[in-house]
Amino acid sequence: MTSQPPSYTVEFLLIDNFSMISLASAVEPLRIANKLLGQARFAYHCVSVDGNPVTASSGFEQSVSGRLADAERADLLVICSSDDVESVGLPPSLGAELQKLERHGTALSAICTGTYLLAKFKLLRGRACTIHWEYSDIFRETFPEAELRSGVCIEDRDLLTSSGGTAPLDLMIQIVQRVAGEQVARDVADIAIHHSLRDETVHQRLDARARYDVTNPTFLKCVRLMEANVEDPLSLEELCSHLNISPRQLQRLFKKFAKTGPHAFYSRLRLDRAKQMLRRTSMTIVDVALANGFTSTNSFTHAYKRAFGVSPGFDRSSN
Repeated sequence: MTSQPPSYTVEFLLIDNFSMISLASAVEPLRIANKLLGQARFAYHCVSVDGNPVTASSGFEQSVSGRLADAERADLLVICSSDDVESVGLPPSLGAELQKLERHGTALSAICTGTYLLAKFKLLRGRACTIHWEYSDIFRETFPEAELRSGVCIEDRDLLTSSGGTAPLDLMIQIVQRVAGEQVARDVADIAIHHSLRDETVHQRLDARARYDVTNPTFLKCVRLMEANVEDPLSLEELCSHLNISPRQLQRLFKKFAKTGPHAFYSRLRLDRAKQMLRRTSMTIVDVALANGFTSTNSFTHAYKRAFGVSPGFDRSSN
């Protein structure tokens, strides 16, 4: 009788307010692989810091098998979190616990905003990583020493990070390929109807061309320049210099493709980014203003009210 190969064990450490879509996207490839193989080649379960059930950002409660400290050593530990990860109360001992697991051979992984906790507990050690694009700005502000990339999935040595949403599908299909082979991984992707596997070369967000439904290369280059320079906005003169066009040409370009002027477009882009920070993070209003290129809270508040009809403080308290 041929003995079965040893199982590959994955533990999901759920943090309060975790992303249900990210967890499901990570678990399903393992379940499908076991079904295809006809055996439990992949063992997986959820744990929490204190052993109590954890509530997802959707409001659903997820049961766990126990505390992280009591769980058997896994091959891979996946930290799963979501919005407000920076304000979740976690014991300082968690960092030491994660470091101990890594020393004893457990590979660490993070999905959605879990990368924030790896950085917080000084577990990145200069390795490349990714995080959900809505958290990339606060991550860079908080951990400037980290090598953050914009890819969907990033691997650096034994560290695996994915950006959230459905990106854990790609991460776990990579795991399936290593453990069970390329054919099984392809079959898993086929059953999951996930036919275009993404790696670190694939950016998280839709390209500006798709987001704005515009093909004009000069307009798109200008939008990318604006998106890349939010904290320290470029002047219209600087934009024109980069694009090698006149201010008049720039005005015509935005009137044609954005139905507004470049200054108003740039301002709204920064304010939309600020709105996401206010709703999805615990950054102070002052820090949000500075991170989006506003020199004072007053100017930020006035611009925010004009754009959205409410103050930044009211918007935050009502969400």
